[in-house]
Amino acid sequence: MITRNWKNILAWGSVILNVVLIAIIIVGPHHLKPRPPGPPSPQKLFRHMGQDLTGQDRVIFEQLVEKHSRLFETHHEDMRRGLDGIIRSVKAEPFDLEQVKAAHQIHSGERLKIDHAIANFVIELVSKISPQGRHQLRLKPPHKPR
Repeated sequence: MITRNWKNILAWGSVILNVVLIAIIIVGPHHLKPRPPGPPSPQKLFRHMGQDLTGQDRVIFEQLVEKHSRLFETHHEDMRRGLDGIIRSVKAEPFDLEQVKAAHQIHSGERLKIDHAIANFVIELVSKISPQGRHQLRLKPPHKPR
C-alpha cells in the first residue's frame, strides 16, 4: 500500500516530468543538438586531400603543405576577422547599412584570396606528383557525419 507521503512525491514527480517534456516539445529538440562546426581549416582540408598519397607523392605533398601553410593560416585568420566585422556591423548602434555592405565586401575579398591560394596549391601539387598520385587525391571536402 502506498502511503500518503509517497502519493505526494509521485504526484509532484509526475508534474515535474510533464513540465520538462512540454518544455522540450515547445523549445524543440533542435536546441538539444550541438551546433555544427564551422568550415574546416585549410590544413584539415589538405590533410584529407593527401590522405591516400604514398611514397614520393606523399613527400611532395607534405613539402607543399609546409611551403603554403603560413599563407593559408593568414588567409584563414583574415577571413575570420572579416566575418567578425560583418557581425559587428550588423549589431552596431547606430545601425549603418553602408558599414554592413563594406564589411561584406571585405569578407568576400578575403574568401577570394583563400580560394586563389587553394587553387594555386592544387595546381602546383598536380604538376609535381605522379599520374597515380593525381588519381589518389581526395579533391572533395570530407563529409560531415549526420
